[in-house]
Amino acid sequence: MEKIKNIPIGVVVLNDFKTWPQDLVAQLNILRPTIGNYIQFERALDKKAETNVLFRLKRPYNPHQNIWQRAIEITENLLKGSMILGFHATRLLPEEISEILKNGLEPLSENLIKRRLLLIQEMGLISEEIRRELLLHSQTKTPGRAGNVFMFHSTETCKDSSGLGRLLGRYGGESLYWYYDKDESKKSILRSIGRPAIVLGVIPFEKLNSQYSVSSRMLKYFWRRREFSDFDSFTNSSVQVLGVL
Repeated sequence: MEKIKNIPIGVVVLNDFKTWPQDLVAQLNILRPTIGNYIQFERALDKKAETNVLFRLKRPYNPHQNIWQRAIEITENLLKGSMILGFHATRLLPEEISEILKNGLEPLSENLIKRRLLLIQEMGLISEEIRRELLLHSQTKTPGRAGNVFMFHSTETCKDSSGLGRLLGRYGGESLYWYYDKDESKKSILRSIGRPAIVLGVIPFEKLNSQYSVSSRMLKYFWRRREFSDFDSFTNSSVQVLGVL
């Protein structure tokens, strides 16, 4: 993938605390020693829980819990109104790139998939039979997928895209390509459509949803000053697009 560049000033890159609000960094620097104490205490408990079931049934209280919670609250309060950089890996046609640069990434819906499949059929890239089959078995109404746009957040993931192989190698996204994933003859059809693309988008912090605590991951990265543990997030709103790699 080409190098990520020209990210607008003010956009928060989660794995680069130099882009975080200055007030947030200043306050977290004061709390950093205690944040580290909390994380190390939690790691010690996790280690003991591997061999002692009592630590799993009744986890001991972390004496640094109050400061940790305070750091979470500070992070969430000071990120309100911030735009968070996210990445969406997929395959796109030139026509689709032009569309999302103009109108943004649209949440998954049956209407979106219908339009994409009709486009590639009209271009002669798939037959009417395959279009109908893919539409019939798409996961546009699957809970957790329907109505959402999924993103990841570390620039390091973009540098080593080996973990994005399926998304970059098959047209249509997981909701579409899953049905052909074990059929080599048909899977090759989706491999030949479009080009690998990583879409750069920005999401308001308040609309960023994840099964993981975004603030917790930020604090752990801030304390370590090393690798950021990437994660998937989702939003049910259209995503403003900055560019396509």
